[in-house]
Amino acid sequence: MAKTTKPEVSVADKVTGKVTGFYNLHKKTLFIACAAVVVILLVIVIVSAVMTSNTEKAMIRISDLGDRVTAYVSAGESNQEEFDALVSELNAEIGKSSYPSIKAAFLLGNLYFDTEDYQNAYTSYVKCYELNTSSYLAPLALVNGAAAAEELGDTDSALELYSKVQDYEISGVNAKALFNSARINLGKGNTELAKAQLESIVASYAYSEYAALAKNILNVM
Repeated sequence: MAKTTKPEVSVADKVTGKVTGFYNLHKKTLFIACAAVVVILLVIVIVSAVMTSNTEKAMIRISDLGDRVTAYVSAGESNQEEFDALVSELNAEIGKSSYPSIKAAFLLGNLYFDTEDYQNAYTSYVKCYELNTSSYLAPLALVNGAAAAEELGDTDSALELYSKVQDYEISGVNAKALFNSARINLGKGNTELAKAQLESIVASYAYSEYAALAKNILNVM
């Protein structure tokens, strides 16, 4: 009897057979794993959508609060109910280093400064700065916080905040902070330091309004 010759099986057929066998053996496990991946992806999509929605809502809220603070300050008259509502709503936004939180602290500082509550204004501006020192509002918060400190008679804290402004490169703000530092130092009797600061303004910020003021003071020193 002639010996039966088995047909040759290609490499591709062998691989296909092994994959099919593996799938048949583990298809339940694979199905569960795929379902788990789908669930995870759905959770990621949902969480991302919720986060985006929350961020958009926070941006809308802070924009509305900004308009209300501007309107309150522009009105020039006391409205205790609206003031209390603004303070409460702005404080509710403060907490994280997100833009709405930082802007809320800045707006709260503006609100307190306008009502001559300089201690709370100082605290709010410093909070704004500390929430995110890289924010565009940080140097503005420092200058405003220093102004609040001056109103409180705390010139040391004012000088500390003015000095931090020099870490930023915003010519108008830098010149203002440097000029105010020189003014305080003159008042303290630190004449040489004040003179050096005024000369620095003239040299570094020649086209600033503070350069002209600095020159006038230097001419009579």
